[in-house]
Order: sequence, then C-alpha cells, then structure tokens
Amino acid sequence: MKPNSFQTRGIYFALLFGPPRAFTRQDAVAVYDAVCKALVADDLQLNFGASPAPTSPVPAGPPGKPFSIVLRRPVGSGMFVATIDSQAAAAPVRLLIEHTYPQSFDSACQDLDLVTDACFDALGGQFQRVLAEVRLRGQTEASDANAVSFMTERVLRMARSVGNLEAPPDFASVTLETPARDPAEGDALRGPRREMRVEVLRNDPRSLYIELVSQWPQIAAVPAADGSVEIDPARVRSFEEKPSEYVRNAREFLDERFFPMLLGS
Repeated sequence: MKPNSFQTRGIYFALLFGPPRAFTRQDAVAVYDAVCKALVADDLQLNFGASPAPTSPVPAGPPGKPFSIVLRRPVGSGMFVATIDSQAAAAPVRLLIEHTYPQSFDSACQDLDLVTDACFDALGGQFQRVLAEVRLRGQTEASDANAVSFMTERVLRMARSVGNLEAPPDFASVTLETPARDPAEGDALRGPRREMRVEVLRNDPRSLYIELVSQWPQIAAVPAADGSVEIDPARVRSFEEKPSEYVRNAREFLDERFFPMLLGS
C-alpha cells in the first residue's frame, strides 16, 4: 500500500453531553445564526424537528420528546452537516459534525473547532461532556494496484491457500478492535477505544478503503462481575480538548501505527 496516497473521504466528530435537555425552535435559530457567523457563510439549510432523524424531520413535539437541529451546506464536492439531537427525553444530547470530501484536512479541522464553539455558545447553560468520537474514512492506493492481492497475500497471508476456493476472491476485509484504557495524567487523549477496518474499495479494486473509529469514553474501567464500577477521579477522562485535537490524534494513529502495521505485514 502507499500511505502517501491517502485521500480523506470523510471526517466525523461527535460529542455526547448532558444533562438531557430538549431544545426549542428558538434554540435552533440561535445555533443557525452562530454557525453562519462562525463559518462566514449564509448558505446553510436549517431543519428542526421532534425526530432525531435528520433526513425526515417532523413538526416539533412537546418538551422532553426526541428532537433534532440539523444544519447542512455543500462544500466543494462534499457536504458539511452539523446535527444536535437526542433519541429520548432521558438520553444524552449528541453533537455530530460530518464533513465529507473536505477540501483539506486542516480546513476541516478548523471548521470543527469553530462550529463546536458556536453551537455551545448559542445553546448556553452548563453541559458535562461524557464521550467523544472521531470517525475517519479514506482510501489509499494498493501495492501493484491490486487491492485483493495485497489483502490476501500481505495482510491475510493466504497466498497459497486462496487457490482452494471455488473462484478467486474479488473482495477482502479485516477489522481490528482495541479497548479503551484509562487516560494519563496530563493526557486525556490517551487510550481511546479503536476500531480499524481495511478492505478492498468496491468501486476501485486498485485501492484500499480505510476506516478508523476512535472513541474516548468518560470512564474506561471494565465493570466487576457484580456489575459495579469503582469510580476513581484520577481515571475519569476530561473533555477540554478542541475537536481538531481528537481528529489529529486519530490521523496520527493511522500514520504512525496502523499504516506501518499493514506495511509490515
């Protein structure tokens, strides 16, 4: 594979925060105005509804019902979408920012910071962040322009036995997961849960599809057999970093750990 050919197909950043709260249409308008000002843009589309599904919002219901505030705008060949929603009255609130086919990695990171700050400033109140997640999607060229061979021969080590199949494979995929660990003192970004996926890009068999999900929970401790969890303040993760720091942490993991592992295979 050729890590230097990596192209970002999408950057997704999410925060869960509380306490649970239903927002009004006035809140949605305040968020819209703040995000437009932050991005220096006036072409955002606003949808507000009682349903958390951004594709089909419905009229707002009474307070405490599920809701969604969705802002979207086309950016180049991609789309920028910011969603604030909740699945139920007692569920945490989610902020999800999606940037598909960004014009550049750095510009996307800058927009994430600006929009996140704008949303929380517009909503007001004191919120406790309990989870952060980054999803990076991209593609890279495979060695010898043959992604199936790279996967079966280099990653899966099946060069000799793959001939026993009824037909040569035209797709292969590998997923790895690592659990979250406790944060380190002075390093709240340490030890996220990681889910890594590499597979043949279906619409271009010369390339590999890469997806990395990095998730930072507030507490990484595994519950005891009786279901109890001992809470040590030193093991509770803080969420003071900017969204761009989480995204850059995920990208560094790809460059410094995941890609070398694939090349070393």
